[in-house]
Amino acid sequence: MRRAPNFPQFMIIGGLIGVLLGLYVGQRGESGSYSDATAMGLFAVLFGAIGVMIATAIALALDKRSRRR
Repeated sequence: MRRAPNFPQFMIIGGLIGVLLGLYVGQRGESGSYSDATAMGLFAVLFGAIGVMIATAIALALDKRSRRR
């Protein structure tokens, strides 16, 4: 029996971790000419997308590994 990773769960969790990290970075860092809310939103979207991509890459690697066994 092949145990493949659940891709949607990986993507959602990666996105949530990325959004939380982006909100933290947006709150702690200098916002420059943007308002604090705008900076937090931009970082949340950027880090959320990066989190989804990293989580998807991990899920793909785990899926490939499960096929070899």
